[in-house]
Amino acid sequence: MRVLVVLGIAFYPRTLAAQGAVACADSTVHFEYQMTTAARWRPDTAATVHPIPGERSPANLVQFVVDSNGVPEPRTFRALRTTDSSLVAEARRAFIGWRYSAPRLDGCHVRQVVQTAIER
Repeated sequence: MRVLVVLGIAFYPRTLAAQGAVACADSTVHFEYQMTTAARWRPDTAATVHPIPGERSPANLVQFVVDSNGVPEPRTFRALRTTDSSLVAEARRAFIGWRYSAPRLDGCHVRQVVQTAIER
């Protein structure tokens, strides 16, 4: 019985590789241009401050990292450009509730840097 269990464990990784399973143990933070599928904001009507995806030359620009599940990492928030400090402070409190689609790189869910304009 023990021999069968050991043989099963020995061949398990090869079976996964043959099925096309990809090892995704990547803690690197990636930029949007590197992604196969970039993180996209999922609108939430309850949020008073929200991101404005694709805004060019924004007055208030923030940056943070979204984890492999699409959840912003609280310690990564930065204001890159600020004209309204109260808006940025409000965004800092609200962004942990924002949700994004999970960023993917070559089929693996990975962490991604998000830079976005904000508005009320």
